[in-house]
Amino acid sequence: DLLEPEQYLSFFDRVFEYAGKHGIKVLLDLHALPGSQNGEVHGGITQSTPCFDTDWNKTKAIEAVSSMAKYCASHLDHLYGLQVINEPHSYKDAHAAHAFLDGYYDAAIEAARAYLPKEVPVVVFEWTYDFWRWPDNRFPYPTYGEVIWDTHIYHMGGFKTVEKAQDLYWHDLERLKAFHARQSGGAVVGEWALAGSGKRLSPEENQAFARWIVWCIAERSHGSIFWNWDHPTIAEWSFQRAAREFRQFAGCKANSGSEALCTCALWGTHIVQAQDTPMLVQRRQELRYHLLAALNVTRGSPTQTPA
Repeated sequence: DLLEPEQYLSFFDRVFEYAGKHGIKVLLDLHALPGSQNGEVHGGITQSTPCFDTDWNKTKAIEAVSSMAKYCASHLDHLYGLQVINEPHSYKDAHAAHAFLDGYYDAAIEAARAYLPKEVPVVVFEWTYDFWRWPDNRFPYPTYGEVIWDTHIYHMGGFKTVEKAQDLYWHDLERLKAFHARQSGGAVVGEWALAGSGKRLSPEENQAFARWIVWCIAERSHGSIFWNWDHPTIAEWSFQRAAREFRQFAGCKANSGSEALCTCALWGTHIVQAQDTPMLVQRRQELRYHLLAALNVTRGSPTQTPA
């Protein structure tokens, strides 16, 4: 049976209560949309073809965004932003799917702005391989407020060495850099992980790759979020286990407050901004310095620059 909102709303209240207690900002994400935006288990319905792209489903999703924004408006002190979709893909007609997403994003942002001030980020999504489909500054701040683009970067089963991983990720990183510069709100890598190698990398190899990829993403976007915090068995999918089992993140121990330090570092260096000012530029430089200090990274190119 489906729960009514009144039955689960208290759990959202608890999330924001904990966030306020521990100094955390919440990004509330509409992770599964009506009809499923990708046909995967985390998209609400497991099916071969996603069916979100209908007017009815779009209307229901916008209703959900509106309700989320209304709720978030009463928790602004502990709110980072509102994300309107996660990982849309697998549509047979890519051009039609893009046009549908464009219309949905426009309407969803408008619905969110009925309750949320312009400086609160509304987060949309695109894969690096489809960045080219979007024009420059698609959602300008004066009209839409702060709009940030989320993307996820994975290469599953495709590398056996750090150098090969660098080669595979390099094209995504360069696309990210260009797209981040083209959009007024910029981009963030909302998911990446250590999983994906054809064989399990050694602790030293994992650490070298983590240092390299976090540095590269931070140089090309607002920053990155490691997916995810925990996993019962696989360290490469777990920030906690990676730190504990093979000291994955330099300067980070498996206990005390050092995990929190490194987690904050991996969450990147985003500052909500309408335009650059000397103060914002200085603050971003300070945050990047602390990010790199937390990860014990030395500035410079990777050992082998990917082609």
